[in-house]
Amino acid sequence: MSYTTFMGLLYIMPASIEEIDHVKIIEDEKKNKKIILSSYGLPLMFWGYFLVLITLELAMYFSVQTIAIKLMNSDEFFDKLIDTF
Repeated sequence: MSYTTFMGLLYIMPASIEEIDHVKIIEDEKKNKKIILSSYGLPLMFWGYFLVLITLELAMYFSVQTIAIKLMNSDEFFDKLIDTF
């Protein structure tokens, strides 16, 4: 008997037998069974933190972009040494 599990984002999974709508067992014509688990969506707080993180990453990138480009285009030995890391 072969079980194939398809899972999405595992944030909160079903915890009791009453939440049976999140677990499905499908059997095909060859008697192979598949278990399909549906997870709950991620909370809005996660997406808020994610948006703040992406905004900060973009702000940091744009603040050092010109300096990094000058460093990469420089012909000085130490600048090339730093650029390799």
